[in-house]
Amino acid sequence: MARNFSLEESEKAFIYRTSERRWKIKSDIRGFLESAFDLFAPRLCKYYASHMQQLRLHPDYAGLEFGNPLEGPPDADSLPFACHTENWPPRAFTVPHRDVMNLAYGWCAVVALGPFDAQRGGHLVLHDLRVVVPFPHGSCILIPSAFLWHSNVPVPRDQGRASLTFYTPGGLFRFIRNDFRTEASLVNSLAEVDRELHDKDKQRGAKFGAALYSKFTEITNPSQAELDPILF
Repeated sequence: MARNFSLEESEKAFIYRTSERRWKIKSDIRGFLESAFDLFAPRLCKYYASHMQQLRLHPDYAGLEFGNPLEGPPDADSLPFACHTENWPPRAFTVPHRDVMNLAYGWCAVVALGPFDAQRGGHLVLHDLRVVVPFPHGSCILIPSAFLWHSNVPVPRDQGRASLTFYTPGGLFRFIRNDFRTEASLVNSLAEVDRELHDKDKQRGAKFGAALYSKFTEITNPSQAELDPILF
């Protein structure tokens, strides 16, 4: 049985209502990032949203709180991202890394915030591609962060920068696909022949993930971005 950490009503009021403006800003940013995700990777975004919908509809997890619990439940097709990370000022930046706990072929959405000169710092560096991208305040970048090495250039000492990153862990997708069981629990329940099939299915992960990426025609005509039922 799943157990959800819960807060008393007075605790919720203190945490959420006393920072109402902060939650409103974060909710608006989240909506913008989700729209950008749906625009540039409609097929992958649908895949994310479908899994999050399955999670919210499962009886053991229907009580999970998404975002500000005082705002009410999310729309059925919203919230493709399950998690977010706040990188706080005064001068938030990241060292070269890959987000290996994210979905291997998934995307994360990052928004830069703060009073800084985007020509002097805050750039996104994509090391594998040897690309440096200016990343000004209020802009959004979507990247496959699990397999691309990336980092940020620090801003000058007299300036400030923060960022928000939205993502969904790869382990959560695996848990949902495994009929809400851990990998170990599923494998232990399978016969030998089914274990072999399960292993072969995992080995096709790269091809499976590539099939979720959209072509340019799908970006210009989102109605073409239909998910193959076999993906489920």
